[in-house]
Amino acid sequence: MPTYKLTYFNGRGFGEITRMIFKQAGVEFEDVRLERDEWTKMKEKGGTPFGQLPILEVDGKVLSQSLAIARFAARETGLQGKTSFDQAIAESAVEAVSEVFRAQITAHFEKDEAKKAVLQEKFNTETRPAFHSNMSKLIAGDWIVGNSVTWADLLLLNYFDALPEEIKNEIRKSYPKFAKVVDNVAALPNIAKWVKERPVTEF
Repeated sequence: MPTYKLTYFNGRGFGEITRMIFKQAGVEFEDVRLERDEWTKMKEKGGTPFGQLPILEVDGKVLSQSLAIARFAARETGLQGKTSFDQAIAESAVEAVSEVFRAQITAHFEKDEAKKAVLQEKFNTETRPAFHSNMSKLIAGDWIVGNSVTWADLLLLNYFDALPEEIKNEIRKSYPKFAKVVDNVAALPNIAKWVKERPVTEF
């Protein structure tokens, strides 16, 4: 059995999907959480392949880039999808969630206040509603694809959990298929236990 060591900041962000994959699969891993000063020192020493986190060490070998890490973890744990087509659909859903997440981060951290207002307005009125609608059309039933949970479903819950309550309520009202998937994921025993016990963090 390989040994896994995931290193990321002390937050959910781009590292949480891999944590959730391992937790759902019941796979042990070392969950290393760095504070900013620790990351600065690590980065100065060239401690990551692309100068970014997260990284996953597998028997001492280093893998970087968040989606590559999560895809690897999903494949190793059987959460990638049962058929090659299911796997492709799951990956398309993952890409869609990631695009929305990155758009949100871009708007949030924009330093020019005028530009930030424009980005946030576009995100709130165009990007996010379009994503909710399109994702709802993709969902097959109890899960995004097939008849069992995949890493795409886990990522959808991670996205949903970070939303303001008014947006969550809007999803439950207008996109019931979307809400059903996140509720199904949240009800998985291993995920429910993790969400309850994981460190409470800012992001």
